Amino acid sequence: KQWYQRRVAITAGETHDVKIREVYKTSTRYKRMGYEQTFLRTLEGIVDDMERKIRRQHERLEHDERYMKQEQARVDNIRQERLDNLTSEIDGLLEKMSQAGSEGNVDEAQTMMKKVEQLRQEREVIKNSKNEDPANKVFLVKQNVPFINEMKHMEVCQVCGAFLVVNDTQTRVDAHLSGKQHVGYKMIREAIRELKERPL
Repeated sequence: KQWYQRRVAITAGETHDVKIREVYKTSTRYKRMGYEQTFLRTLEGIVDDMERKIRRQHERLEHDERYMKQEQARVDNIRQERLDNLTSEIDGLLEKMSQAGSEGNVDEAQTMMKKVEQLRQEREVIKNSKNEDPANKVFLVKQNVPFINEMKHMEVCQVCGAFLVVNDTQTRVDAHLSGKQHVGYKMIREAIRELKERPL
């Protein structure tokens, strides 16, 4: 917790010194000079700033989710329109192919049959390329430029405000939990709880 106390000292224009701190703890003026209250207020200010950031992060995810659903709907409409056009074109060719066959135009009918197969293959590719349900995914707009192929289900760390990938690998989860930012804010929150639990 020396880091927190050093920040309090800097904020108050005082000097942080471990030896002086130990002397103070044995002094009759211990907890009577207001240092602990100043320390607590400083930590609470840090956490208040983080809570505001966390709320903004949640708002950003909600905005991105709405955008993603709109974008997915637009893509689905384009896909469906293309599927409808392909089906209509295939039906028209089949009708012409049947007429050509009945008239004995075998070469023409075979040419149209090849075209029909090509269109059917394209239709299957489009059907099979349908994206996942947008309700199941949330993505982060990087520098306000959306990349649909980079969509990932995200959440916000309630301790340090970092964006996290839901169901990420354990290695990455552990790396986040042991990172300086997460560990630092966790220590700050624990220090606040400890200070509030014991009389100052």
